[in-house]
Amino acid sequence: MNIKQCETFLRLVEEGSISKAAQKMFFSKQGLSRAIQSLENELGVQLFLRTSSGITLSHDGERILPEMKQIVESSYSILKKCNVTDLSLIHISEPTRLALIS
Repeated sequence: MNIKQCETFLRLVEEGSISKAAQKMFFSKQGLSRAIQSLENELGVQLFLRTSSGITLSHDGERILPEMKQIVESSYSILKKCNVTDLSLIHISEPTRLALIS
């Protein structure tokens, strides 16, 4: 699991729609769906219940929501403490490493 997956999870929770979340994150709907499916496969749980009217968190999704928020908040806190102010320079280069684009 990486920071980008956590951010994607949280954006999807916030938007309640794959289409809306994909648009705000500049992903295709299929790309976002694959990213969430990958996270679900990695964790071995279903995070969202998908219906024709949108998505909602599953029981497992509800259980991990606070920790997902904390992971992302802590990551940004670390970057801020290291005086990284332009977060557009940050990208995920590997599942376990943040990198600066030079």
